[in-house]
Amino acid sequence: VFVHMNQEYVLYVGWLWRLLKKPVGLWRNHYAGSLLTTVAAQVAQAVYYTSDASYTSQYQNAHTMPIGIDEAVFYPKTEEVRRANSFLYVGRIGPAKRLQEILEAFRIAHKKRPEITLTIVGGTARTQDEEYQADLRAFVAEHDLPVTFVGSVPWAELPTLYSAHECCINLSPPGMFDKVIGEALLCHCDIVTTNLDMEDLLGPARVLRSADVEEVAGRLAKYQYNKASMSALAATVRQEQALSPLVGAVLKTLRPQITKNNERN
Repeated sequence: VFVHMNQEYVLYVGWLWRLLKKPVGLWRNHYAGSLLTTVAAQVAQAVYYTSDASYTSQYQNAHTMPIGIDEAVFYPKTEEVRRANSFLYVGRIGPAKRLQEILEAFRIAHKKRPEITLTIVGGTARTQDEEYQADLRAFVAEHDLPVTFVGSVPWAELPTLYSAHECCINLSPPGMFDKVIGEALLCHCDIVTTNLDMEDLLGPARVLRSADVEEVAGRLAKYQYNKASMSALAATVRQEQALSPLVGAVLKTLRPQITKNNERN
């Protein structure tokens, strides 16, 4: 049984799966956790995470995993024209995603580079985030910024959006490791991020140590798209973080339990 992000399933019926001798794998990658997370991790044979800052990385049965991007879906759409000086945000709209900081930084960078634009893709997941989104729209209107709110879009349309922009901004805190990072890179859309989990791969030019507004603004103001470097980077991401190596890694962690159960039967 493979449980993705919802520890509640393991807490409710994990005992039954254990009685039936079904190996349980829990995928949970998030900086937050609780006693219930620990109980779920003990019920599961294996726990999976992608970020070293994830709450679940502490357990003995935890395994670090590739982020698992479907390379058959995420690749550059050659029919799309990549707009010059275009930035992109993809994800849920809420305080944890630091969108207010992104807009503050964009406002500062826009004064130095009036030609830059920003597209915000995503919707709210909670009622309390509606007010947050309204404040973001009011900020954009107040400062007359070239920012477009697209709203939620079908998952299948994301490759087209990535292929139409030069750089995706992701300021999620450590422990979340948004798949947006890998999706964008496979579509040759560059990244500016505060996520440190791919720092070795992305390097200091793409990874920021904090979401300091002035620092982010400086990075946006100086940013220049490099097509050749994006092709090389995408190839590395495809090899290390795509769906194929992920599936193999998950099965490897559960295979000993599956073998043991087969021998008993």
